Amino acid sequence: MLRVILWAALLAGVGAGVGLGIAKFTTPIYEARTSLLASGVADPAVARGEALTMLKSSSLFQHAVDRAAQLHPELNSKRLAELLPSHDATQGDGGSALEVRVQSPDPKIAADLANLIVTEYNDEAGKTNTAETADKRVQLERQATIAKARVDLSQKEIAALKVKTGVNDVNTAIQTTATYQAALAQQADLDKNQLESAKKRLAQEQQKLAATKETTSGPVIEGPDPKLEADTKKLQELQAERVDLLGTYLPTSQKVAEVDVKIKAQEEAIAAEHLQALKVQRRETQPNPAHLDLERAISQDQAQISSLGASLDEVGKAQARQAQTVRGLPANEAKMVDLQRELDLASSKYKDLRARSDALETNGSATQLPLLNTFMSAEPPRVPVWPDNNLMISVGAAIGLVLGVM
Repeated sequence: MLRVILWAALLAGVGAGVGLGIAKFTTPIYEARTSLLASGVADPAVARGEALTMLKSSSLFQHAVDRAAQLHPELNSKRLAELLPSHDATQGDGGSALEVRVQSPDPKIAADLANLIVTEYNDEAGKTNTAETADKRVQLERQATIAKARVDLSQKEIAALKVKTGVNDVNTAIQTTATYQAALAQQADLDKNQLESAKKRLAQEQQKLAATKETTSGPVIEGPDPKLEADTKKLQELQAERVDLLGTYLPTSQKVAEVDVKIKAQEEAIAAEHLQALKVQRRETQPNPAHLDLERAISQDQAQISSLGASLDEVGKAQARQAQTVRGLPANEAKMVDLQRELDLASSKYKDLRARSDALETNGSATQLPLLNTFMSAEPPRVPVWPDNNLMISVGAAIGLVLGVM
């Protein structure tokens, strides 16, 4: 027995020595890391995803290797095959940062290349962002030019009508009527666009809901709810109040904003009541969270659709009243109202385009690539990540020990 133990110990020592020898004669691999933060106008999570995709690209890596070759001519020599590094990019701890990792037999090459990858990325992202911003600026300027031409044309038509009819001034009643009609037209367009988006979103959510397990044995039935009906009627009244206020106040005024707050609160109350109206017979103790989320989203969309429908209904009534008012005006004044409304709409569109163009100059495009800020640059590592001497010794000793026992 003692002989077996001694023999196993001897072979374990030999195995450990062989493992150490293999480790000593294996080309060491060093890993350098640089830690980054993505900054830009895009959503942080999306920004990190876009940056990771680009950092992992082989073309970006090759450009960085070409730059590194200026500092390390050996990368262009016959030793390229043994010195060529590899790289990867990952999210850092907690997911808020990015990390670039480069492995190479030369620790200096690994560190320099890790930092150059970031430099190359920022150069490429800057060029792409500049080109995208320039294209967007050209589009906005073209649209602004068209809008300005429409403003100028409307002003000329108004001036010509004044000369033709002898009306030297646009009186307050005409100006108020025209401004109100323009505000109603803008509100109608906004409501229609939002209503279309909400209906599409609702259809998608209902389709997903149909394919999602409820984890219940009974059907979902929405029962009658008198409070829901009363709150829906109240929402209609609030929308009517808002439309009336637009005849006197700007959409950004305090009075209109106060009604907007009430409308928002009413929509949330209706959404909650939609959920309460769902009568569900459940046998399982754990309902499907995804199904509940979809139910909640559908209730919110239904409340928004109800609100937008009420708003469009009230806007339509107000537009009909205004049209009746205009028909009661003399022909020249009615024409003046139409021209003034077109001028207000064109001016509003032109101002919006100019504001978007100015914001583009300040903030850049919302879809631009994020730039990377380094908060921990890569330094040449002192210890290789491979081979691991302790691991190689342990593996060799374990193999020797097993052979000795056998």
